[in-house]
Amino acid sequence: MLVLRNAALIGLALSIVWLFKNPGFEPALACIGAISTLGGLAFKDHQKSLQRSNVQNQTVSGASSGIQAGGNISINTRRKERNE
Repeated sequence: MLVLRNAALIGLALSIVWLFKNPGFEPALACIGAISTLGGLAFKDHQKSLQRSNVQNQTVSGASSGIQAGGNISINTRRKERNE
């Protein structure tokens, strides 16, 4: 991502110089393309920072028992009597 951002910044700088040296339609399109590329990369970085990390939460209350595992698990469903 850093390489793309740096390439877009260099492209923007070169297209601005080109626009001032030779005003016209093509350098203006190059500027617009570089700016839109930088905007898209900034949006993608922002969306990536908003994503939640891979976290598991578990709440167990009262007479319940909780089972936590990092992968697939199998739970025996036979009911046992509890003396409480």
